[in-house]
This record gives sequence, structure tokens and C-alpha cells, in this order.
Amino acid sequence: LLGTGWLVGVFLAVPEPSIQIGLQYLFILLNGSQGICVFIFYVVLDEQVRTYWLTKFGIRTPAASSRSASTAMNTMATTAANTGNTGPENAIVIENTAFPAESDENGNI
Repeated sequence: LLGTGWLVGVFLAVPEPSIQIGLQYLFILLNGSQGICVFIFYVVLDEQVRTYWLTKFGIRTPAASSRSASTAMNTMATTAANTGNTGPENAIVIENTAFPAESDENGNI
């Protein structure tokens, strides 16, 4: 999708005016629709981003993921302590589910 408008743009050098006008409209349509496609694919269809914004606007209540994660970790720690399985091979890593754009790893300026 990205760059397809520029493939049409290469042919804008065609000297025939009727073809050139049609190519100009196609070029504008393809390049103008890229922003809409990026919004749909990376905001509307991404569950994590959609949940963040629905929670931010108050449409959806925040999930109790931190509480359930800490309860799960406490249960695992208690079980590991009781059974003696405290080695690194038995460790389970739970990832942070924060909004991706707020992460320091993204290199935002």
C-alpha cells in the first residue's frame, strides 16, 4: 500500500493530457488514502490501542490486570516456596501491558 501512489506518479510524465489527468486523480486518491489505512490498521484494528483509548475516554472500565497479575504471582510464589521449585527454569515472565506509544523503548522524540 505504501508507495503505490508513487508508482503511478512515475507515469505522470506521459504527455497525453487526458491520460495525465486520470493519473493525477489516481495519484491523489492513493496517496490520500494512506493515512486512513494507517489509522485503520494501527489504531482501529489493534486491540491494545483500542482498549487504551476506550478506557481513556471512559467508555470502557479499566481492566484489573495489575491486580490479577499480582495475585497470580503471589500464588506462584507461594506454590514455588512450598514445593521447593524456585529455580530460574520455573520462572514465568509477565509482560507490562502499558500503551505501546508511552514506552521508553520506542525512541519517541
